[in-house]
Amino acid sequence: MRKTQFTLAPLALAAVLAVSVGSMAHAQTAQAISVSIATQPLGQALNEFARQAGLQLSFPAALVTGRTAPPVSGSFTAQQALDRLLAGSGLEARVNGNEVVVRRMPAPESSSATTLSPVTVTASANSTGDLPKAYAGGQVAQGGSLGLLGNTRVVDSPFSQSSFTAEFIQNSQAQTLGEALESSPSVRRNGSRFNQNDTYTIRGFGVTVGSDIAYDGMYGITNTRRNAMEGIERIEVLRGPSALLNGLPAGGSVGGTINLVPKRPSADPLTDVTLSYSSASQRGAHADLSRRFGPDDRFGVRTNLAHREGATGFDFNRDRSTHASVAMDYIGDKLRLFGHLNQEDQRLDAPLFGALTLSPGLQVPSAPDAGRNFNPPFVYTETSRLVGLARAEYDFSETWTGSLAFGAQNLEDEQVTASGQRLLNSHGDYSRPSRNRLTRGDRNGRSVDGKLTGSFQTGSVKHRLAIGYSGFRSKQSVDTINAPGRGSNSNIYHPDPNAEPIPVFDTAPTNARQNLSFGGLAIADTLQFLDDRILLTIGLRRQQIKVVDNGSLSYDRAVTSPSVGLVIKPWKNWSLYANYIEGLSQGQRAPADAVNADEVLPPFVSKQHEIGIKHDSGNLLTTISYFEIKRPSAITDPVTRVFSANGEQRNRGLEIETFGEILRGTRFIGGFTLIDAKLSKTQGAVNEGNFAPEVPKFSANLGLEWDTSFAPGLTLTARAIHTGSQYVDPANTQKIPSWTRFDVGARYALRAAGRPLTLRASITNLFDRNYFESTRLFTGSARSISLSATVSF
Repeated sequence: MRKTQFTLAPLALAAVLAVSVGSMAHAQTAQAISVSIATQPLGQALNEFARQAGLQLSFPAALVTGRTAPPVSGSFTAQQALDRLLAGSGLEARVNGNEVVVRRMPAPESSSATTLSPVTVTASANSTGDLPKAYAGGQVAQGGSLGLLGNTRVVDSPFSQSSFTAEFIQNSQAQTLGEALESSPSVRRNGSRFNQNDTYTIRGFGVTVGSDIAYDGMYGITNTRRNAMEGIERIEVLRGPSALLNGLPAGGSVGGTINLVPKRPSADPLTDVTLSYSSASQRGAHADLSRRFGPDDRFGVRTNLAHREGATGFDFNRDRSTHASVAMDYIGDKLRLFGHLNQEDQRLDAPLFGALTLSPGLQVPSAPDAGRNFNPPFVYTETSRLVGLARAEYDFSETWTGSLAFGAQNLEDEQVTASGQRLLNSHGDYSRPSRNRLTRGDRNGRSVDGKLTGSFQTGSVKHRLAIGYSGFRSKQSVDTINAPGRGSNSNIYHPDPNAEPIPVFDTAPTNARQNLSFGGLAIADTLQFLDDRILLTIGLRRQQIKVVDNGSLSYDRAVTSPSVGLVIKPWKNWSLYANYIEGLSQGQRAPADAVNADEVLPPFVSKQHEIGIKHDSGNLLTTISYFEIKRPSAITDPVTRVFSANGEQRNRGLEIETFGEILRGTRFIGGFTLIDAKLSKTQGAVNEGNFAPEVPKFSANLGLEWDTSFAPGLTLTARAIHTGSQYVDPANTQKIPSWTRFDVGARYALRAAGRPLTLRASITNLFDRNYFESTRLFTGSARSISLSATVSF
């Protein structure tokens, strides 16, 4: 306990400092302050002013794109300084306490013209397209989607959540979802940076890429390999099960869910071009364009085009990716429409898949050089994905809104894999593939999401009611051809790329087909008491699961999942919360050696209890949560030989996540997770009470950005990532050691040829630390550099 208290001390001090800064802001708005702001892009100038004045600033990034602020230096009130910064921009600012809102100036009235009703090009407050604003610092949003409950501010949510912005994605130079999530203390990658799939753990439980990741709130239409970031506006992370909120994902994840929000047309014209380079020889280009047109700018279109190609920092590994997307919308008085079309083509040569397993009783040897690849060079993964979605929202009245969305995806996938690599001794010798496999797959996904939300009042109690249906269907066909491997040996410290010949796949393929159908009807009511100081959410979902394997019905079950969440706001800027929520996963079929062979078990129901506290100083938002998740598993009783869902893993943990501006000009994302993961019920009680494998006891992140005072426009960044040791096996006889990685970077905003230009540079694994990133013995990233330049037209 003492160690935990010591770890919390810096975060507590940061919160105290942020509260102090916020308490002085009101006085500063009414008196003259000294400011010194050089000519620079308007967005940067406004952020710099907010830091110098100690104010919280709010504005859509698209509103200031392409605009330049004049220099402002001297002693002014906050309003005077803002008026000078916005002079000639067509924008205005309003100061309210310590908050500043920037918006378009209203059109001047003319005595000779008819005065029209004001039109604001934005979505309704009930609209899923109306994203919560970015929090102080711009890296994380003030809230995010809770599925059935819609967009919810963090401080009003009875769950633990965070939402990373497009600004954060771009400035961190993240190319894939796995790289973008490296800054989250509760998320850990259980593969490699250039694995064939982006796979993660949240709260110690696995999240399957594609199957367990939503796209604009819908399952079944995300990339099953690696999701590109060029067309993504937000990455929303919800920690814990979410059966009520989102329904059942195909992979059955219970530790948390991830939702990718695609980019939408911006309010103002946008033309950004980015060129990039990263080690060892990967080059890329990305164009982001947006325009509005028509009466009152009601129609919008946004296009993202990107391509990158070249060798990475891992042995034999090359990455080629092309992304093209177009988004269109219509913003009417009551009706809002959104359409999105996205094409992604990826090829990854020598990806890091096929876990290197340990021989029984063998201890994990020292990690080889970072960037080592134990797979032969001939393996690859190639994917082509086309996804489209359409969403319509209509305001039936000021308090009731309906929405309906459809999504469809066609994905073609081909890969050559090598399996059977096994570590033989502590000297690093390992066996090469004993089997090679060629697979070609087609996956068609169809998803639907419909919802009716509204508010009403009974006596002194307000209600927010949500009724929704969400579901998806997936059809998958996979052809497989196996070819024997040589089974030769190599060494992890000196792998021989030529030890294994290129396989010849000349036998007849075998075909496997599977159809999945998941759907659920849900209802939830949020009751608001005492002027919204108490929020009580109760709801339930009825979920249907249907699986057809090779033309035969193999699973058809339904289950009802209740949930309750409570938020209490005893003091200003403080929230206490608690929840009970369930997670669902498909039940298994009893094996042939069980007395109930071929019996299909009902869906497994995982249960979470969580309590927590949140504090929002206006500059720094902190969530502290304590949770317990119990996930059942299927085991065969060694005496009765009955196969049942009597196994269990219990993860109990403490999480702290903080983001915002810890001090003026210093942005912060960080926190830590402590998990006690126990195998609470095991087959024959053999490993009962042991620590669950693949779960680090302690994980911590610290990310900082500092806007230098000696060079306006220059920002320095640093990040530390720590992952604790992890057991490899349930018997707890083998484990990988803990590791810590340090990354640094810088960016510089300036003007070139009259255009805003941002230069970025970052170094991953600054000290070139050697480590195993996960229990599957994937090596960590070697030291590498990433460069990019974005110019706005």
